[in-house]
Amino acid sequence: MSEQRERIVLTHLIDTCKDAERGFLVAAEEARTPALKRLFCRLSEQRAEFAADLLPHVLLLGGHERSGGTAMAALHRAWIHVKAHTSGDPDRALIEETARGERTARAAYDVALTQVGSTTRTLIESHELGLRVAGRLIDDVCR
Repeated sequence: MSEQRERIVLTHLIDTCKDAERGFLVAAEEARTPALKRLFCRLSEQRAEFAADLLPHVLLLGGHERSGGTAMAALHRAWIHVKAHTSGDPDRALIEETARGERTARAAYDVALTQVGSTTRTLIESHELGLRVAGRLIDDVCR
């Protein structure tokens, strides 16, 4: 695999992590239940750590630090606000929307695992495990 291709894949993962970090912060601000607020804050911090973990690899491949995030995620965060304020059960709506975002993040990580070299594979696998655990936590709250 070319260094350029790997840099693009890792940069996309950083954007994905930054999107999730911001999305979980929005969800934490909107959550009514203290336990849910704590969960969303913890997951936001985790995604910030994931992005920070990936950045040195991008820099080694000739990339640069970006502010991160995507326009689609910004729209999703706005949608989270709308759902929280128009739903009969705001916490349930927040859980559903963060779960949707998590599915998108897991898909990005699944693709990345097929497109990176061995140098970053272990890191991405550990992040992917964290995503699966977070998904289970969110699913447990749904029940």
